[in-house]
Amino acid sequence: MPGRHRRDGVSAQICAIAAYLAVLTRRASPEEKAIFVPRLAAARGEQRLRVMEDLYWVLVNSTEFSWNH
Repeated sequence: MPGRHRRDGVSAQICAIAAYLAVLTRRASPEEKAIFVPRLAAARGEQRLRVMEDLYWVLVNSTEFSWNH
């Protein structure tokens, strides 16, 4: 899934929302977006892919994911 949002043309906010919806089936809170959106916005190319992979890794390893899925 991270590869789908790799292109720099997709907004950082959309990437973060898509990741939360895909993994936790909910939208990211404003506090959660404040952590990842700036990182995604600053990243380009391969670096952006790594930030997306990190975001998915964090979500899959979260307590919320463990208890709800």
